[in-house]
Formats: sequence, structure tokens, C-alpha cells
Amino acid sequence: MGRLVTFGLGSRRLHHLTEMPAADRARCTGRTTLGAPTRVVAGAPMDLTFKLVPGDAGLLVEGQFGIAWRLPGDWGDPQWTVLQGANYFAAAGATLELHHRGGPDPWNHYVLITLTAPLAPGNPLTVRAYRWEAQTSAHPAHPFLCIVRPDANSEWLRMVDPAPIEIAGGPPHSWAVICLSQCDAGEPFAFTVRCADVWGNPAPARRSRTSGGRAPRTPLA
Repeated sequence: MGRLVTFGLGSRRLHHLTEMPAADRARCTGRTTLGAPTRVVAGAPMDLTFKLVPGDAGLLVEGQFGIAWRLPGDWGDPQWTVLQGANYFAAAGATLELHHRGGPDPWNHYVLITLTAPLAPGNPLTVRAYRWEAQTSAHPAHPFLCIVRPDANSEWLRMVDPAPIEIAGGPPHSWAVICLSQCDAGEPFAFTVRCADVWGNPAPARRSRTSGGRAPRTPLA
């Protein structure tokens, strides 16, 4: 059934099904679409919508989806108790749990979504994230891993991946000049100006009055 990895403490395995064409895998395991801004600023809050569409068999009560992201990323911790708070997640017809260091390498962080009602084939379950704080490191194509199992006793199957999102550096926060430590008097020399956002990501070399993103945990010098 393709490549396997251990998934979670005392949990089942994950079948990646990499040998199956995407269309066949979508019919077998389902697919995910992601509604998101085309460009996200590192560390800034954003709204995302995951539509998890089951395969041809649908899902029974206590069937499960998982949405995972990579371990190095410092995304805000999802929560579902404070409606107007940061990182608020909602999904009708399902319960949500947050797991750290419980998913397959290298994702490790995931939201576990357990159905409280059956889900017919092709009928999507919508998971909405409000004001989710993006990771503070830039990434040209940040991926999410979406997985499914028909019931709590089945092994995990990898769904067709949603499109990745771009996480870009925010407005300039600091500038550094890089040049030779020694040069001849009167002779031209080359130098580079490095512009960084509040998190140290490369930023557009222009001034801005907006800070963008979360305040740094450890301010940069």
C-alpha cells in the first residue's frame, strides 16, 4: 500500500499511497481544498478554510480527519473555546483535538477531527480557522498534510494534498550593510544591504509605517 510511517503514540500507521495516481487516491481516500490568501505575512493572523471531502466510501460516526503541519513551524496553537480569540477553529459535526509531536515525521503537529455524524461520499466537512497566527519563518510553498481514517480503529490514509501557501517576509524592521573589512583608499568597493522583517526574514527594501505580524518573542537587535 505504499510507504508507511509510524503515526502518534499508540496509534495506527499512515499509508502514503504514493504509487496511486492522484485521481485514484481522491476516489479512495478523499481530497482537500484550502481556501487561503495567496500570500501570507510571516507571523500575521489569517483566516483559512479546509474542505475535507471523503472518498467513495464516505465516513462513519467516529471516522477521523487530521490536518498536520511541520514540526519546526511555530504556528499559533489552535483553540475552540474563545470565539473572538486568536487561532480559533470551528467544524460543524465534529470534535477537535490538538496534538503536539504526535504526527508523522516531519509534520508532528496536527488537529484531530472526529466525526459526530456520518459523512456521505463527496460531502465535504468544512474546518475553518480564524485569526490563525502563521509561522514566523518565510516559506515559498508551505504544505499541509491531510489524512483520513474511516473509523477510530482503522489505519491512516493520506488524502490528496491541498495546494501549498506562500508565507512571505513582512515590512522592513532592520537593515544591515555587508562589505569588505578592508579596501584601498579611493578605490570603489561592493557592498550589500540586507533588509529583514521583525522575525529576521528577508523583507522588501523599502520603509513602511506598519509593523505586520506578531510582536517578536525575542526582539531582534
